[in-house]
Amino acid sequence: MSFENAPRVVIFMTAPRAVDIPCLDNSLACLLTFGSATFAERVLDSCALAGFREVDIVLGEDSKCVQEALKDDARWGIKLNWHYVPVSATPYAILQRLALRDGQRLLLGHGHQWVSDRILFSLIKSCDVAMHIAKAVSWTGWLSMERSSVAFIDPTMNFAALSRLAAATRPERCLIARYSEFANPDSALSLLLTQNLPLYDMTGDAVPESWLRMSWGAMSPDAIVHPQSIMTGPILVGPGCLIARNARVGPGVVLSPHALIAQGAVVKGSLVLANTYVDSRSVLEHCLARGNTAQMCNRIGGQAANSDGMNSSMLMAQPVSAGVFWQLLAACLALTFLPSFLLLLLWNYFSFQPFLWQKMRAVCFCRLDAGPLYCSDLRQPHLSSARSVWLVGCYGALLDVMQGRRSWFGMRPRTQTQWSRLGRDWQKLFLQMAPGFFYTPAWGDNNAALDADAQVAANAYLAAQSSFERRLSIFNTSARKAFIRLNYLF
Repeated sequence: MSFENAPRVVIFMTAPRAVDIPCLDNSLACLLTFGSATFAERVLDSCALAGFREVDIVLGEDSKCVQEALKDDARWGIKLNWHYVPVSATPYAILQRLALRDGQRLLLGHGHQWVSDRILFSLIKSCDVAMHIAKAVSWTGWLSMERSSVAFIDPTMNFAALSRLAAATRPERCLIARYSEFANPDSALSLLLTQNLPLYDMTGDAVPESWLRMSWGAMSPDAIVHPQSIMTGPILVGPGCLIARNARVGPGVVLSPHALIAQGAVVKGSLVLANTYVDSRSVLEHCLARGNTAQMCNRIGGQAANSDGMNSSMLMAQPVSAGVFWQLLAACLALTFLPSFLLLLLWNYFSFQPFLWQKMRAVCFCRLDAGPLYCSDLRQPHLSSARSVWLVGCYGALLDVMQGRRSWFGMRPRTQTQWSRLGRDWQKLFLQMAPGFFYTPAWGDNNAALDADAQVAANAYLAAQSSFERRLSIFNTSARKAFIRLNYLF
């Protein structure tokens, strides 16, 4: 494609997600999962295959999350020009300000409506409107027009008005997109059904070249699938995912980045959205899962129908305190180790080490139906390599358990700033979990800088593992790590 004949490609990434799709950390439809990537990324894949080398992206209020997702434009070989509109619902006024050359066409599209590269290549050749025929004729969100026709687009138009204008196009100017050439997540059911396109056709750009091809589908090299998990294809496993032993996954499953499937969980014909933990008691079939909610999608009359509740909880709430018996146990242990604690204090004083523990203002408790967070000053070890300093901090945490500020098993203490960085669904999951003396060791616990996602995943694992055997396993792992640390600090 020569530069002189290249059309001006403008893609709008302002449309909100459908209201029946489980709550996300962002509200944009273009960032929903479509196989191995997001809709926005798959749209740029089609643009690259069609030969485009420069694309204009129009963003609204939620611009940062899109820029973060598409910041590495070198992977497409496309130069991305960013434009911003103050009101996402009526973004088309920006078309009047584009400096189109004489005779240059405008190719208009939307980041949440994917079409194949064949459709885009056909739109380059003539001024057509790409339509899709299912139960009714609908606009795909893509059209090509001459420079003079841009004036017919009212700056106050929203997407629905532009769709009606496109649908009124004469039949001879309509380009029909086949079933495999169009995807639109306009509802929870549609989003789930669109996953069949990459699932049952893993050729071309549907799966990145860096992914590992398996007998049951494909997986990111950053994902972990236990060899004793039961995988029935087709399945797509995104980066950062973890599938535990004896988990049953498939057929027809897409796992978005950082999804965790626990031992014994069953997932069939479902889309698990990013940062979701599916515990061992969950059976997901024909649904969307996000955080701690699942949206059931039964195909009844082309509508999303709820089954036993539209949004069902996947995780059981945990008790928020240790209980009187466990507080008395902590008091007995604190009394037993009191002489050793006093000796450690003297050692720290004469060796010019931090004398006591440090205080951390941490989020402790909050009911699901209550607004304010309840914070408390917890005792934490100083960031020191001295063994005596670390042991004094552990004794302080034991006093927290005795006073009811911690439970024996709970989540890692988090400041209000760290808590605010969690997604809304993770907050719902952790709201009734007290900070713990023992908590699930995270991936990379031996590293100096612990990854925040690893901490979240470890907390989610603990939230769903309430059996005595699981608690004993966590205790053994923590004790082993403490023993290794003490040997290292000698």
